[in-house]
Amino acid sequence: NLNKDVLIWDETFFESDRFNDPKLKDNNINYYFKNIGVFDAWEKTTGNKDIVIAVIDDGFDLKHDELNDNIVKPYNVLFQNDNVYANSKLDHGSHVAGIAISEKNNRKGVCGIAPDCSFMPIQISNDNYPGKFSMTDIIDGVLYAINNDADVINLSIQKLFPPDFKKVTQKQINETLGSDEELFWNELFKIANDSNITIVFSAGNLDLLIGLDAMKRDNSIITVSATDKFNKKAKFSNYGKRSTISAPGVEIFSCKPGGDFVVMDGTSFSSPIIAGVVALMKSVNPNLTNKEIIEILKVTGKEIDPSIGPLVQVDKALSLCVSSNTSKINNINTDSI
Repeated sequence: NLNKDVLIWDETFFESDRFNDPKLKDNNINYYFKNIGVFDAWEKTTGNKDIVIAVIDDGFDLKHDELNDNIVKPYNVLFQNDNVYANSKLDHGSHVAGIAISEKNNRKGVCGIAPDCSFMPIQISNDNYPGKFSMTDIIDGVLYAINNDADVINLSIQKLFPPDFKKVTQKQINETLGSDEELFWNELFKIANDSNITIVFSAGNLDLLIGLDAMKRDNSIITVSATDKFNKKAKFSNYGKRSTISAPGVEIFSCKPGGDFVVMDGTSFSSPIIAGVVALMKSVNPNLTNKEIIEILKVTGKEIDPSIGPLVQVDKALSLCVSSNTSKINNINTDSI
């Protein structure tokens, strides 16, 4: 036997960082990527520029380093031109858009859920009425997105109701509240559905039943409730059987006009997470119907609270985005018209 010196060490596994966006490594910020499986999903795709996410909101800082890439057909509904802007009064849309499509690998902030998809900014507010949208402006924004080949439309908006509406039951909603308005919205959403365009809504932040707002009753739309860092229902989030899916909505880091960043709470910021997820799904399989997308999100989501939709699991959802029958009729709206 030969005497030999043996060198023994602890084996260490190293993982290379795909992106250099600094806040992706900040555990106080990156929780929502981890909780829904985004990092694993990015192994499959970070999006395709042919897939367009339209964000309809108050305004957008298109000079922001996170938002100035892959922009297509910007539109200001009020001015009827491409003069899209943002400021301290109009800061909501920049934050929403950044969550869905912030640029990757630019050494700034984090990056969007679908950073390689394209971004269609549609402004429906101005300095005189910041954060306020008319029904007509919302309709015009949706029609613009439909007519200009958007694949996903994000609407982080809510109608306000007084506190006593907490007493309204689901049966009362179905039987009495806003039936005429519901028929109108469903007809508009049928146009989107027939064009295989996915509409994603925020559930709202009033801790009320989803569906009080007649805009959010159609079966072809996706309505998103909010969760917190611990995968619990966010206290403010609207809920109920109309909650399609849930996503993180507490302490969400994203863009602020002027090239800055800010952390904000709300289902407004859960919704663009799902808009980004849907864009990734369509990047893998652009032929998916809205019915298929909704089914995939639900079956792959994590059940966390019976009052809201399951928590999205992006990596699992992408794994089910296999080839679909392109001739399949997308008739999910039949019962809702």
